[in-house]
Amino acid sequence: MFMKKPAENQRITQPGAECQETAEGQDKPNTEELILKAAEREFFSKGYEGARTTAIAAEAGVTHAMLHYYFRTKENLFERVMADKVTVLREILTGFFRDDDVDLFYRLRLGIDRHFDLVAANPELPMFVLREAQRDSGILRRMVEAEFGRLPEMLCNLQRQIDEGARQGENAPVDALMLIVDIVSLDLFAVMSVPLVKTVQGPDVNVDNYLKMRKEEIITTIMKRLKP
Repeated sequence: MFMKKPAENQRITQPGAECQETAEGQDKPNTEELILKAAEREFFSKGYEGARTTAIAAEAGVTHAMLHYYFRTKENLFERVMADKVTVLREILTGFFRDDDVDLFYRLRLGIDRHFDLVAANPELPMFVLREAQRDSGILRRMVEAEFGRLPEMLCNLQRQIDEGARQGENAPVDALMLIVDIVSLDLFAVMSVPLVKTVQGPDVNVDNYLKMRKEEIITTIMKRLKP
């Protein structure tokens, strides 16, 4: 008995081939995400120079060839990881300069709240940026310059609002840059001190409650600094 010959327009596939193709298509975003997460951990812990794409591939559970297929070079991978992070950093630093048509005290309180929450959600980012800035990373510098071109102008606008309020007796005369540096420093140390707090208070300390208390303390400190 002869087997029936398939029609010419009938596609001959192995069992489950369609399912395999669909699964492969669905796996691509997952694979890329795994690589990006592994790369973020590698870059943030070791810096750009210390990071190794072989280690990133191993952490992501893919071959080095697969990593190369998605990102081609270490620099491309770094830029992709940092693209979203630099945007977050911009949000962190420019949160103080929004809403320039509202009361100064409310504006800064809102800015501190935004900044603190973003730092708490990305505790590794500020230290990484500082470390790379000290290394004078050309890649990171180009990305930061592209994102923060309007920062000096925004700082001047905040200073004008502070000066106008001081003339009217609504707030103390303070330097806008020093004020922002104070806020950033206080917020960063609050988040960076969490491991120390766990050491002193024990591993069962309520970190969320600690951070909430620190944020309120920082807001109170800055508001007192601004009072006329």
